[in-house]
Amino acid sequence: MEKQDPKGYEYIFYVPYKDADDLEKTVYDVIGEMNTEADIRNCFTECDVRCDELGLSW
Repeated sequence: MEKQDPKGYEYIFYVPYKDADDLEKTVYDVIGEMNTEADIRNCFTECDVRCDELGLSW
């Protein structure tokens, strides 16, 4: 994971995957974990997820 701008809120995650289905499952797992952690802290998340390599977005 890396932060694009040290003062910003955007991050780049690098995720290994076997195929598009594997990537999709991983993406939904990560988003679910982020939402759960935010909810525990009475917060929320906003995210746009994309895979430039495969041209996919969630």
